[in-house]
Amino acid sequence: GQAPEAPSRLRLGAAFAASEVLVLLALLGPLIGRPFWQGFRAYAYPDQLTYASIATNWAMGDSRFVEPFTQTGTSHYPSLWYQAMGLVARLTGAPVHVIWTLFGVLIVSAAVLSTGLLAYRMSGRAWAPVLPALALFTGVLAGVTAGQWGLELLNHAILWGPLASLFTLNAEAAGTCLVIIAMVLLLGADPGNGGTYRRRSLVIAAAILGAIANVHTYAFFSGL
Repeated sequence: GQAPEAPSRLRLGAAFAASEVLVLLALLGPLIGRPFWQGFRAYAYPDQLTYASIATNWAMGDSRFVEPFTQTGTSHYPSLWYQAMGLVARLTGAPVHVIWTLFGVLIVSAAVLSTGLLAYRMSGRAWAPVLPALALFTGVLAGVTAGQWGLELLNHAILWGPLASLFTLNAEAAGTCLVIIAMVLLLGADPGNGGTYRRRSLVIAAAILGAIANVHTYAFFSGL
């Protein structure tokens, strides 16, 4: 068969815009009707508030690498994501929870848009960029079978759908999205043009994967 005709820029732009609307719906939809800009995204709040304390310390000018609860003076937790949040909050004067959400929405959007671009390059279909955004709404039927976002398994394990895993917009979500972006660079590397683009993509992907070690340990292992 013949190759599909290249879609117009308008159709392709509409597909990417639709994917971004879906991202916002997934991440902000559960907060509709709630004081979103006035409060913290407190889902599994003990963990999230502990992470937020790292960003809050940096926002207040305290850049010591301390453990949030005991203040022992030493922390082995990869905290680059929260430190960056705190630094931006300090420079802009914005509340930490606003920067938290802004960072999270941007990194999820970047992952979905980059994956959508790869889908378009592989298929040539104008609607392909919408598919990664739709994948956010897939799950494990936990809402039907368990009445919650995840299915609890044995040994303190929970099976999450993408939306539930990313909703907190913490460093785990950021690390996962960075892994996705790195994988897109690897899969989309063009072996043509003397291998120039491929080498550049491999170097950038490797740098991203290395940086994830300072963001989230399990995401780093998964990316490797």
